[in-house]
Amino acid sequence: MNTLAAVVIGGVFTLLGGALQSFISFRADRRENKTKMKINVLTSIVGNRAALTSLDTTNTQNLSEGEARIREYKRPFFSALNEINVTFNDNSEVIEKYNEFYYAITSQKNESDINELLYKLIKSMYEDLNMKAPSREHFYKIIL
Repeated sequence: MNTLAAVVIGGVFTLLGGALQSFISFRADRRENKTKMKINVLTSIVGNRAALTSLDTTNTQNLSEGEARIREYKRPFFSALNEINVTFNDNSEVIEKYNEFYYAITSQKNESDINELLYKLIKSMYEDLNMKAPSREHFYKIIL
């Protein structure tokens, strides 16, 4: 009888241990995937921030090479911006900075205000990821 009880108890603990390990693994994978998604969004925004330069890209007949390259940055930049609400939904500060930036670009605020709001948004995203944000001086240098 004691042997049977020991086998049953051992089996129950084995099953519980396996279930617990699966749960822990699932949560770790989910957290890792969320972090990867956040890094991808941040990378797309930082890497394509030249989309907000003040060159006029509406005249497609006489686009200089620089203007044409800036136009290429727009789609991935704005696509990544659209992902912020989903990807950073667990951080109210990032969402608040995103809303301020979104309001500024849709209400056509001046360029320096928009750039400052973009910097604050990106800085909050870096902080969410426990990464060091670039300095303002370094951030505003765009390589085309």
